[in-house]
Amino acid sequence: TKLIPFQPEMLLEDLKKLIEKNYNYIKKTYFLKYNGKPMYENKKLIEYNIKYDESIHVVIRASSFMYNLW
Repeated sequence: TKLIPFQPEMLLEDLKKLIEKNYNYIKKTYFLKYNGKPMYENKKLIEYNIKYDESIHVVIRASSFMYNLW
């Protein structure tokens, strides 16, 4: 489990930038899920009704593994 602190007023794109910077993930090789649902809209995180101590999951796309083969 990797933790990234975030502010509820952050936009989803800002959280993605933090993830990419801190963990060297490449854009479009992952997506975020909260409460079992994909997070695609660039809304403020507070608009997703994320509660304290809940998790946002980073899901690696199967097609992204090809980047590691070469």
